[in-house]
Amino acid sequence: MLAAFLLMFAIQADPVAEPPARALASGATWVSQPTQAQFLRAYPTQAGWNATPGHAVLDCVFTAAGRLSGCTVASEEPAGRHFGAAALKLAPFFRAVAVPAGASLEGKPISLPVTFEAHIHGFPAPE
Repeated sequence: MLAAFLLMFAIQADPVAEPPARALASGATWVSQPTQAQFLRAYPTQAGWNATPGHAVLDCVFTAAGRLSGCTVASEEPAGRHFGAAALKLAPFFRAVAVPAGASLEGKPISLPVTFEAHIHGFPAPE
């Protein structure tokens, strides 16, 4: 049944299948983000049964390679729908580079909002 969903997502910007580099307020640019297929695989099963949208915020630290490390769930809504756990599954797919080039992100904290919106094909989005 989960495969019946078309997944739209937002991570600090408009949804795209293969995101271009995006500037972050922390002096970094995303060079890799989860794809729609990765979001679909991470979408909480319980929330997917009724196309429940959700949101989580992860608190992480950048590694020297620009990956996210030590991520914890700072918040999730709606509570009990496992959007925080789903966002944690997506953390390994994020990578950033420092701006300007040659600077380091290592050890810098980031609060990353992750929004999940599922729409069942042929039905309107929940309001």
